[in-house]
Amino acid sequence: MEPQQVANRRHAGFNPARAADVKLFQTIMHGDHVSRGFRNTDIRQRLHGDPSDRAEHRRQASSLTQPHLQATTIPHTYRWRVTIEGQRLLSTIITLYHQGLSHAA
Repeated sequence: MEPQQVANRRHAGFNPARAADVKLFQTIMHGDHVSRGFRNTDIRQRLHGDPSDRAEHRRQASSLTQPHLQATTIPHTYRWRVTIEGQRLLSTIITLYHQGLSHAA
């Protein structure tokens, strides 16, 4: 997916053959996140652990943006939940990656 600009903010595209993007998708699809939803903090801690200092914390937090996938907010919370269609898409990307898509790119 190509980078996009929405409301003067640039959002990076994603590449289903890039290991870092697939790791993010796997984290989002973790069982707890599918059932309860996820926050930026949840994803950041699973990907990077606890930051060593405040500057690192800010860098990690700003590096994660909600992917342009079919995700919706859970009302009255700071959580997101991937829609059924988004779950199918992420599952397909993860499966293809592990079946060799990463070696073809």
